[in-house]
Amino acid sequence: MSQVVRSATTSWTGTLAEGEGYLSAGSGAITSLPLTFPRRMGEPEGFTSPEELLASTHASCFAMSLASALAGADASYVELVVTVEVSLDRVDGALAVTHSDVQVAVDSQTINQSKLDELLESADKRCPMSQLIRQGAGVTISGVVEG
Repeated sequence: MSQVVRSATTSWTGTLAEGEGYLSAGSGAITSLPLTFPRRMGEPEGFTSPEELLASTHASCFAMSLASALAGADASYVELVVTVEVSLDRVDGALAVTHSDVQVAVDSQTINQSKLDELLESADKRCPMSQLIRQGAGVTISGVVEG
């Protein structure tokens, strides 16, 4: 049995091009976050996308993993900032996430660049989202017709 399980639900109405959806997290931390395909492929204009959510998930996970690595190295820091850009491209005619670019800034007087590089590698290896993006994970799909 899994140690941690979290959920999210998106409800969608309409066609892909003209429809819209709303995302809610099982925790209640996110409710009715708007999604549309045109905003996904163009300027966001207040709507989010699966890629933006993946970027935020990767940034959050990596920040926690790096904070742990810094603590393990007895490195003090004032702040760490992690920014992630996820790229969506067409691959063999289908949309695919092709890259996650992680940029980190650490405000610290106790570590040098060499030590930070070492800690970044450790954090990357321990971040479950980095592992998911790099290696992929299993997917189980089931459905039911209601109505």
